[in-house]
Amino acid sequence: MVRTAERLEDLLRSLEVLRGHLRPGGPDRISLRAVVDDDLLLEHATTIETWVEAALPLSGVLTGCSLVYLGANHASRACNPADVERCRRNVERAAAESVRSASAVAERALTHGYRLEVLDAEQRLGDPRLVAGIARLYRRFGWSDSDTRRLLGSPDTLLGVAWRGDEVTCAGLAEQVLLRFGDGEELRLAEFTEAATHDAHRRRGLYSAVCGALMAELVDRSRRNAVLGGGIDLAFGECSGLDGGVLVAATRLGRRFACRARIDLPFAGVLRQHVPIDGTPRATPYNDLYPTFITADALERWVET
Repeated sequence: MVRTAERLEDLLRSLEVLRGHLRPGGPDRISLRAVVDDDLLLEHATTIETWVEAALPLSGVLTGCSLVYLGANHASRACNPADVERCRRNVERAAAESVRSASAVAERALTHGYRLEVLDAEQRLGDPRLVAGIARLYRRFGWSDSDTRRLLGSPDTLLGVAWRGDEVTCAGLAEQVLLRFGDGEELRLAEFTEAATHDAHRRRGLYSAVCGALMAELVDRSRRNAVLGGGIDLAFGECSGLDGGVLVAATRLGRRFACRARIDLPFAGVLRQHVPIDGTPRATPYNDLYPTFITADALERWVET
């Protein structure tokens, strides 16, 4: 938690030391996240703008703070200008989309004969069909069957699945994490990640439906204080700017782009050349990712629609 200028200065000094170790062919990117006071961000915006890539505003007990992405790349880990322009156009198109209701998102998949489920670790590992289906779907990520079983066994990960008969046609994860700070405050996050749709079932709204089911599950668990012992504070995903479909889905699910957040900061809201994402072809080894988010109160409202 960064709430004082002194703490912020310490963080920036540490980052500058790390920057000195960046090199081509070796460590060529720094990336971390911190919870920072919004007033502090605004006051020191010109000092930290070379480090801050995106800021996701928080609500609840941490209203007035943001989850901040800090990062830097070595010059050798450069963006491709044509890909950057494609990303910009995709984000602009997606941001112009309207939010869809939770019921409409689910209904599109259900009327096409799909069945939606959200499963915890015990349910997942007890179903051989599910394990095999997820393993087949996630091989596109270079995962082995043992990698998939380890993932399915994680108690802090929710798995959303769209079935067509006995076939797993789409899947996605909500990875839950609890952060505790020295002053006793807690932050519960869920990151939507590792989504994949079978090629034969694309363009049927399955990613939206699976993610919507995960969002509904997070709200249900929050009402029971069952998200790692409490309620969710923020749900987010890091979307490839080259995947227009995922960006559109995020908007329709009520998620907002970090580059359009409520605090007026001079940051692009994009993680440049962050990690490789399987899917849309790109000109570089890595993808530019756009964080999209939904706060707890907005999540509750969306699920009720």
